Amino acid sequence: MARFRSFRDLAKYKRLIKDFLEEAVQYGYNVKQSHSFDLNGRGRKLTIVESLDEQLTELTEAVMDQEKRSIDLLGIIGEIKGLLINLYT
Repeated sequence: MARFRSFRDLAKYKRLIKDFLEEAVQYGYNVKQSHSFDLNGRGRKLTIVESLDEQLTELTEAVMDQEKRSIDLLGIIGEIKGLLINLYT
């Protein structure tokens, strides 16, 4: 992505980032739902995120820090794409 900025490379890079994040979340975290009640009997739903694999979490954070510039660029391109779609609709 840094050397060549074609739309094909952009689409491939976005797909790879998405796949990486899905895998990191699937194998690195566990999401639990629970309920809590206050003194008045009102309940609320709680979501607890547990880290299952600390090394995978650290790797994910390192990769995201390293790719931050490219990911920010993807966000800007996505915003421009949305503006273009709004312009033509």
